[in-house]
Amino acid sequence: MISLLGLAIASCGSPPETKPAFVEPPPRPAAEVEAILAASKTCPAGGESPVDYPGLHNVSRLSARVLTGSSPEGEAGFARLAALGVKTVISVDGARPNVEAAARHGLVYVHVPVGYHGIDREQQVRLVKTARELPTPVYIHCHHGKHRGPTAGALVRMAVDDAAPAVAVAEMRRSGAAETYAGLYRSAAGFHVPSREETAALAYSFPAAEPTPGLQQSMVKIDDSADRLKAGAGRGFATDEKHPDVASSQEALIIAEALREIGRLPETAAKPPRFTALLKENETIAWRLRDQLAATKADAAAADIGAAKATHEALRASCEACHKEFRNVK
Repeated sequence: MISLLGLAIASCGSPPETKPAFVEPPPRPAAEVEAILAASKTCPAGGESPVDYPGLHNVSRLSARVLTGSSPEGEAGFARLAALGVKTVISVDGARPNVEAAARHGLVYVHVPVGYHGIDREQQVRLVKTARELPTPVYIHCHHGKHRGPTAGALVRMAVDDAAPAVAVAEMRRSGAAETYAGLYRSAAGFHVPSREETAALAYSFPAAEPTPGLQQSMVKIDDSADRLKAGAGRGFATDEKHPDVASSQEALIIAEALREIGRLPETAAKPPRFTALLKENETIAWRLRDQLAATKADAAAADIGAAKATHEALRASCEACHKEFRNVK
């Protein structure tokens, strides 16, 4: 009998399966997802290793049709994209794309913002439809070009280049996608390529700029992760047997990244300096908690659960102070 890991390694040269139009594919079996993730650590990545250019960072040419990297910075970044032959730019970042600068360099922008928790099916189909139907090469970017962008690039690679799942995930790793973003890795390893009928049937106008989440919407997402983190703290940050896919370190990471994204919102810039200071304080504490919980997962014997609990309490207190001063007021 061939093991799942053996099948995943063998799949380095095999295209992923497809599904009929508008049928939500069943989740890929957890064991198969884990096998793909394991195989991706040794399966050779395709394309070229990341390089930096003026106005662009962590740029990987994965194939003749797909590149990933950071958000373009100024005219230099867009000029370099044009020089690289890029025709369509796909942003999966939350910030509004610089559509005007892209147009000056003959580039088409499409905005498909995604979160750090993973890429849902509708977003997946939008990404694939864009890569299939608009001019290529496409350049897919998030902010730094290390996590969300390479994940979206992995999905597109499987769809337009028939890249094997293990190869596509290996390319994510090479771009610097942190394993702590478990939801992003599951999105790639569990991805079912949409059929051409599915993408053709999708009514999608390729918007250059989607409405970005406001402060209130972002805070709702943070509250959801904070609730899961609180439940984890009650278990000493041990994994919930009923929800093994929910990790406290991942929730702390989502909170830290969300707070960082809030700091980039236009409405945040209009807030008093005190708000910005509290926001940064919360982010710093959230990153510290993430690091402590990551250590807990890596080496439970050496981990200081008490320190993690104290940091969690500090995060809660800091958030409550900010809410009292800025949110819980009429």
